[in-house]
Amino acid sequence: MTERYFRVKTPIKIANHRFIPCVSYKLGRDISATIEMLVENGKAEISDTPFVFETGKVITKEVKPAYKRRTKKEIIAEVEERL
Repeated sequence: MTERYFRVKTPIKIANHRFIPCVSYKLGRDISATIEMLVENGKAEISDTPFVFETGKVITKEVKPAYKRRTKKEIIAEVEERL
């Protein structure tokens, strides 16, 4: 069975546990029916991958790869190609 994750859009208390926005939680069997009901009401989301947050918002785009530094030889070859 694959792991599923959920997030809530507003703070909510389920089975004496407080769930807050901007946190990705593992979806357990004991609360899956409740979370699926919240999804239908638009108060939660379920995903197969963990949600990633940046400044309180879900990041849906892929992260850009790190900038690759060029060597002097690469820069000189690039300039010579333009000439």
